[in-house]
Amino acid sequence: MVQKRKWLDGVRLDDPVSSAARQALEQRLELVWHYLNRASDHAPEPEDVHQLRVSVRRAMAVIEAYGDLLPGKRREWFAKKLKKIRKAANDSRDLEVLRRRVEERAVNEPHEGWKHLLKRLKRLSDKAQRPIAAIAKRLYQRDFEKKIEQLIDRVGWRQEQLPEPEFAEAARQRLRQLAEPFFTAARSDLHQIETLHNVRIAGKRLRYAIEIFAGVSPALRGEIYPRMEDLQERLGQINDHASAIGSYATWLGEWNDPELIDMLERLVVEEKGTLGERLREFHEWWTLAQADTLEEQFHRALQTCDDAGAETPATHANSASS
Repeated sequence: MVQKRKWLDGVRLDDPVSSAARQALEQRLELVWHYLNRASDHAPEPEDVHQLRVSVRRAMAVIEAYGDLLPGKRREWFAKKLKKIRKAANDSRDLEVLRRRVEERAVNEPHEGWKHLLKRLKRLSDKAQRPIAAIAKRLYQRDFEKKIEQLIDRVGWRQEQLPEPEFAEAARQRLRQLAEPFFTAARSDLHQIETLHNVRIAGKRLRYAIEIFAGVSPALRGEIYPRMEDLQERLGQINDHASAIGSYATWLGEWNDPELIDMLERLVVEEKGTLGERLREFHEWWTLAQADTLEEQFHRALQTCDDAGAETPATHANSASS
C-alpha cells in the first residue's frame, strides 16, 4: 500500500546514503504514481490534483538530493517526466482555484456576467485536465511502476575513489548547499514580485529537503520547518494573487466578449487590492532580524545533529500535506 506521509520513515543516521536514497525514491515516486492515477480521471477531486502537484515536488527534491547516486540517463528521464506532470498539475490546479473563486461570486452575486465567466473557466479547466490523463496513459504504457523499480535497483555510490558517506553526513552537506541561496535571497530587496518569487522557490527547495533529511536534528522538524512553512504560506498567497492578475490580463487581451471583459476588469482591480494588502502584511512580518534568527537556528541544528545518536531512527511517519 502506498505510504502517504510528509516525513521519510526508517532511515538511520549511520545508514549508507545509498540505502537512504532507495527508501526515499521508492516512497516519493510511488506516491506520484498513486496521485497521477487518481488525478487522471475525467472529473478528479481537486484535492487529488493538488496532492499530485505536491508529490511531484517532493519526488523532484529527492532526485535532486540524491542525483549523484542515480544513473544519468534514468535520472534525466524521470526528471523530465516529473516536470511534465508538475506543469500539467499546476495548470489544472491554478484554473480550478480561479474557477472556484468565480463560482463563489456567482453564488453571492446573481449577475449573469459571473455565470458567463464561470462557464468559460469551466471549459478551460476541463481542457487543462486533458494533459494529466494523457501523461498517465503514456506512463502506464511505458510501465512506469517497473521503471521505478529499475531506477531503485540502480541506485548506488558511484565515486569509487571515495568511501560512501553515511546518511547524516550527506544530509548536512545537502542542507547547507540549499540554505545558502535561500538565506541570500531572503535578505535581498523583497519589494519586487520577482525577488519574492526567488525567495519562494529557494525556500521551497530547502523545505522539501528538510522533509527528506529532518532526522539529522529534531530542531529541523520542530523549530525550523514550521517557520519555513509559515513563510511559504505567506509567499504562496502573494504568488496566487499575482498569478491570478496575470491570467486575467492574458484573457483580457484574448477575449472579445464585452461582458467577460467587464468581469475580468473587476477581478483585476480586486486582486491588485488584495495583493497590495498581502505584500504590506508580509513586509511588516518578515525582517532581516527574522532571517538572521532563522539562519542561526538552522546552522545550530546542523552543528548539534550528532547528538541524536546513530541508534535513533532518523524520521517518523506523519500524514502527507502540502
